[in-house]
Amino acid sequence: MSSPLYNKIVARKCQTSIYWAVKDEIRYRAETGKYIIRGFGYSGKLPDFDDLLLIPVHGLGTPSPIDQYRERVDTSVVIGKGMVKRPLRLSTPIMIGAMSYGATSREFKLACAKAVNIVGTATNTGEGGQVVEKQSDGSIRWLEFEYTKPNGYLIVQFASGRWGVSLEYLLNSDAIEIKYGQGAKPGFGGHLLGEKVVDEIAYTRGIPKGTDCLSPARHLDIRSLDDLRKVIKILRDIVGYEKPIGIKIGPGNVYKEVYAATQCDIDFIAVDGKYGGTGASPQHAIQGLGLPTLACIPAAVRALKDAGVREEVALIALGGFRDGVDVAKALALGADAVALASAIMIAAGCMMCGQCSTGKCPAGICTQDPELRKRIGGGKGIDEATKWIANYMKAVTKEVAQLAAACGHRSVREFNKEDLRAITVEAAAIAGVKLAGLEDYVLPQWRWF
Repeated sequence: MSSPLYNKIVARKCQTSIYWAVKDEIRYRAETGKYIIRGFGYSGKLPDFDDLLLIPVHGLGTPSPIDQYRERVDTSVVIGKGMVKRPLRLSTPIMIGAMSYGATSREFKLACAKAVNIVGTATNTGEGGQVVEKQSDGSIRWLEFEYTKPNGYLIVQFASGRWGVSLEYLLNSDAIEIKYGQGAKPGFGGHLLGEKVVDEIAYTRGIPKGTDCLSPARHLDIRSLDDLRKVIKILRDIVGYEKPIGIKIGPGNVYKEVYAATQCDIDFIAVDGKYGGTGASPQHAIQGLGLPTLACIPAAVRALKDAGVREEVALIALGGFRDGVDVAKALALGADAVALASAIMIAAGCMMCGQCSTGKCPAGICTQDPELRKRIGGGKGIDEATKWIANYMKAVTKEVAQLAAACGHRSVREFNKEDLRAITVEAAAIAGVKLAGLEDYVLPQWRWF
């Protein structure tokens, strides 16, 4: 039976098998007895923002579009409005998401801080503490916080490992985010391999140099909503009721968890969808756990409405945002702001080589190697990376504003579900958006929302 033609036929059939794409992964597990750890996020196709389209207006039985070349569209957003003395007054609905110091380099973190000062928005420390500089007199200079000023904001994370958390850390901030989960590894704690735990990182996180830094999967001192309320009360006392305090969750039981969070006196809730990225995570967690971002936003909005706090608690969406089109669609689904992380790294020069977890990043972003860190900004330094990040955020903000204008809105806060149509049944079912071609038809499970 064997012949060159037969061999070609059966080889081709093997190459279209579900096993062909993962045969090397199977062999890796077989040879090492280990599971795969990698960076970035989910690889595959789930229902996402490409399955939704924005609907423009023309003023013919519909609102008139805004003349984007002659009329201004308001892109400002407030986080913590009416709740605290010093809310975050952002000039754009786009923020920089949490990326920890340790997973990423000192130079990248400072470039992010400087970029939000230029743009007038917020960045997030992530769970690894804040970039600091020890002075000759023994005092600490809080560089990451300082570099965001005067126009930007720094959100500090209060995560399960409490890496770098201190009284001064909390005071040198503009908002506090209690991290419960993230999109790329919901149900897991943070994972920083020992190769990246150099002297600076060991000092900031308070752990021995060269040891793996594994965050607990849960807050060991928060076992109930009552415990969480007490922690938030303590944090509010520390910051004098001046700064917004919120919670970040991963893409799990979004409705239940957002609703529960609203019972604990928060100012914002950040929901990270499955397309969220990471510096290092078990691949089976990235691929197997959680729901797509498209499913998370509507569930969070319903929870906020049912809790009666839709206007008081801001919703920040994360997980796979690439451009102004994605951002505009998220705002139309109900997000108040959107945080980007992987896209920010790419803007800063990330080549997507997959070396995030190893510390061998050739772009100077996900590394602690002194020589590799010199490559930040294409070898031109922090200021060049700052310019790239700021330019990207400005461009995306302009895109969102122009899309709002085309939909007839004078503010990005006016986006709503009527601006969207789904082009797949799956997206319509998941997001509660009208299916294109069936203008008045919303799938049954969404008719009460």
